[in-house]
This record gives sequence, structure tokens and C-alpha cells, in this order.
Amino acid sequence: MGNGVDTFFGTYFWLGDFNLFKRLFDLSKNRWTTMVDMFHLGYGKGGETWKWRLRLLAWEEYLVGECREILHNVILQVNDEDKWFWQLNSGASYSVCGAYQFLTSHELHHFTLVPDSIWHKDVPLKVSLFSWCFLRNRLPTKDNLFR
Repeated sequence: MGNGVDTFFGTYFWLGDFNLFKRLFDLSKNRWTTMVDMFHLGYGKGGETWKWRLRLLAWEEYLVGECREILHNVILQVNDEDKWFWQLNSGASYSVCGAYQFLTSHELHHFTLVPDSIWHKDVPLKVSLFSWCFLRNRLPTKDNLFR
């Protein structure tokens, strides 16, 4: 994350391992607020960020505490724009070739991909289609075309 101007609170927090905060996202009145606006509202205890559509249950209050701890470590970079990074190869951007090499270098039984992660709205359509075809062994490889 850079300056937080182009990153929505909901988009940033509900990707990857942060899916456990989805319930908070559903209850939040500020879910489509940018990260920089959330910072200015204050996401410490009692901050204006934490406005809810319904009263929170005890376990949801616990999640808010965990979310606040993570947000405490987020530092906005005022001079940098928000960017997406391809984590498999930090020196390069995403490529279908790079994704294919990663996927074919591992055995399939190690992957426990859920359809929700393949068809996520923030994943480009060509990536979702490639992943779907790969997991079903439907890529037009030499062996598949020969069959």
C-alpha cells in the first residue's frame, strides 16, 4: 500500500488471510471508505472508523481488537501511489507464463483452492480462467491436444 488513496478499506482487508474480518466488513458503515480516509477518521479504540450497522456481539468485538492491532502496523506512504505486487516474483510483474511455471513446479494435491479464491472480483478474468482450466487439466498443452 502506498498513500491509501486508491485502496478501499474493504478491498485491502478482506484479501488473503484477512478473510476472517469479513463479518466486520459486512457490518461496517465505512466499508467502502479509502484507507487514507480511515486513517484520518482514526482506527484506534473509540475512533470514528468503527461505525456499525448493528450492535456487535462479543466475538465480533474481539475481531475488532485484532483488526485494530493489524491496522496499527499499517503505515501510509504519502509520496507513493497504491500498487499491486506479484508476490511470487517480486522483481517482475504478473505474467501467465510465471503463474504457469509456479503451478507446474508443484504437485496438484498441495493446492486447496476454493472456487471463491479463483473467481474473486479483484482477480483479472484471464487469471481466473487460466486457473480454472489448469486445475481441471484443460489447458491446450501438447499432451491435452494430442488426446
